[in-house]
Amino acid sequence: MSGGRKPRITTDDVLQIFLDVDDRCEPFGAPEISDLLSCHRNTARNKLEDLTFMGDLESKQIASGKVYWRPCEQV
Repeated sequence: MSGGRKPRITTDDVLQIFLDVDDRCEPFGAPEISDLLSCHRNTARNKLEDLTFMGDLESKQIASGKVYWRPCEQV
């Protein structure tokens, strides 16, 4: 049987992107995360918001978008 549901994206999957870059304080937007994880932007945005709520990421609204980054003091 082929097709079916895509693998579930977790907050750990999203957080790992922030850990894998050279500059761990580098900001990302939901579109970048969704491209890297091959998931819907809403899925990426929801996981980013969850990580922000848990204190793993910080965020800032910029124009019509929002960027997320790992607090530099946690690096």
